[in-house]
Amino acid sequence: SSSSNSSTKVVVKRRQDSVALCYGDDKQELRALHFGKLAALFEKHNPTASEAERDTAIFCLLRRYNTLFGPSALESAAMHAALPEFAFRLLRDEMQVCQENYASPLNCFFAHFNSAFFDTDCWFGSQGSFADFCPLEGSFETGPPYTEEAMEAMAKHLEVLLVASARPLSFVVFVPDWRKPLTPAQAIMEKSRFLRDDMVFPGRRHAYVVGHQHRANDDSADQRYFELPFDTHAYVLQNDAGNKRYPCKDVLAKLRDVLEGSVNLGRHHRQ
Repeated sequence: SSSSNSSTKVVVKRRQDSVALCYGDDKQELRALHFGKLAALFEKHNPTASEAERDTAIFCLLRRYNTLFGPSALESAAMHAALPEFAFRLLRDEMQVCQENYASPLNCFFAHFNSAFFDTDCWFGSQGSFADFCPLEGSFETGPPYTEEAMEAMAKHLEVLLVASARPLSFVVFVPDWRKPLTPAQAIMEKSRFLRDDMVFPGRRHAYVVGHQHRANDDSADQRYFELPFDTHAYVLQNDAGNKRYPCKDVLAKLRDVLEGSVNLGRHHRQ
């Protein structure tokens, strides 16, 4: 019947600043800006797909991540925070960074990234989990979830990758500077023969993009950014060929200046 057909189709309802995608009684909402971003990513990676397929993919993506985050926007979205876009631009321009190793279609800067859920995210450019990602060359940004287990697994995987490849390979890593006691991930990176540079960005002096940016009410800075309460430690890990192709001299100092300039953006939104 027509009623049963309509109940199995994702219906898109657009408002001025937001978009709702409805599947039966299940409604998933996001900001219009992020709907446009997801639509553009989907169309880039699936040029022959239909709008109905696009809308279904976006609905499934939102259902997955909103289930992960929980009903409150702040419940677990902190693990979904990201570097500000101007920091990514600097890494792209200075070191040819072209992919994030920990992201999602909702918060990615680049068109290619690694993410937790390949089944829902592949339609938007995900290359799958970083744990299963084995590049032989390239320049990457690596910002894992801030849990000791995830960070340690990341550090061990980076060592394996850098040992295995003679081609140019480079990673710029961002983790919290937890030193009492020192985290296993930091201990691994600080002893690594691939460490080329590192720098601490002091807490309360730099901002990140909020993890629930797709749910935010507007584009105002105090909604989009938040001031980090703790120090962030950045590491550049490269093999010899990577250091030659992607020189990192002074990049972290430039990045520190850019991030410190962002602190006022997140001053009214602390976590």
